[in-house]
Amino acid sequence: MKLLVLTSRVPFPLDKGDKLRVYHQLRILSQRHDIHLIALGENKDEAATNALKKHCVSVEIIVLPKWKRAINMLWYGILRNLPFQVAYFYSAKAERRIRKSIQDIQPDGIYAQLIRTAEYVKQTETPNTLDYMDALSIGLKRRMRHASPWMKIMLDVEYKRVEKYERKIFDGFKHHSIITAYDREFIRHDSNEKIHIVPNGVDTSYFSPLREIKKEYDIAFVGNMSYPPNVLAAKFLGEELLPILKKEKPDIQILIAGINPAKEVKKLANSNITISGFMEDIRHAYASSRIFAAPMFIGCGLQNKLMEAMAMEIPCITTPMANEALQADSDSILIAKNAEEFAAHCLSILQDPALGAHLGKTGRQFVIEHFDWERNTGLLEEFLFQ
Repeated sequence: MKLLVLTSRVPFPLDKGDKLRVYHQLRILSQRHDIHLIALGENKDEAATNALKKHCVSVEIIVLPKWKRAINMLWYGILRNLPFQVAYFYSAKAERRIRKSIQDIQPDGIYAQLIRTAEYVKQTETPNTLDYMDALSIGLKRRMRHASPWMKIMLDVEYKRVEKYERKIFDGFKHHSIITAYDREFIRHDSNEKIHIVPNGVDTSYFSPLREIKKEYDIAFVGNMSYPPNVLAAKFLGEELLPILKKEKPDIQILIAGINPAKEVKKLANSNITISGFMEDIRHAYASSRIFAAPMFIGCGLQNKLMEAMAMEIPCITTPMANEALQADSDSILIAKNAEEFAAHCLSILQDPALGAHLGKTGRQFVIEHFDWERNTGLLEEFLFQ
């Protein structure tokens, strides 16, 4: 069968959650189907194209430079009342190219990732699937809690537009998928129970314990460090958690790793906090730390970083909000609501290596049982061509 996959970003390298999800899905689906990938990109990326051609019959990158996106965001956001989340990735010229590709390829199914691509392939004769991935609207609503007054107004407007669009665009697709049942409840459509739950996965052979790596840090956090929920988490570690921990352990060492650290993140660097920026192999960030802490208070969806750390047998601590999507039990992960609880859990693990070892082993087993790429992509394959 021929499957046309449309993404809002070129899904390589695997430095963002949406890229990771679709890359592994097309990698597995390509074993049984012909994959034709169309990705929106800021430039032609030959290295990414060559990497993706290992799994795709064809790869087309439609270049939308930032200046053009900014114009489109204002134009279509006002003229067609599209959410800025959608208008930023929309172009009438790109739509014509995509529709032409559909005519040429004659796919048996169309798979669009995120509402950002929905305008291009809504209401097609070919069976089409929209992967909401997460409920973007609830992520915007949560960001308002920590935003400045001016930004709060902007976010509120966008939140209402995105929530309306998530509901409206539902009817333009035959099938729908989302990562968790928790996020499905925030897609406010009368038939949201029809949205298929297709969880993410973890390559547990790649993300496995690296015991030869020295433990240089007590606590680690990783992610795209320009993404607002991650910036807030990093600031929580440096400004709220660190002062409490230093009272008991003055030489505590915290690693904050990941691409594009924002100025706010860079400012956190001191004798107790290392800001690494991009790491060639992110596994080293996990493996070199005794604890992985993910203080996620805004955002939405399943946190790949938590699953990767758990797969590497690093004991993890996170918030109730993050665990709503993960659904791990108290034997696999520790939950904290505030800095005092995070600090108490961190000190418990640091003072009791046996507790950390137990959480590491049960955490890895939890990931193996629930987040297998082959099995979860099989759930997607069941309806893609129907």
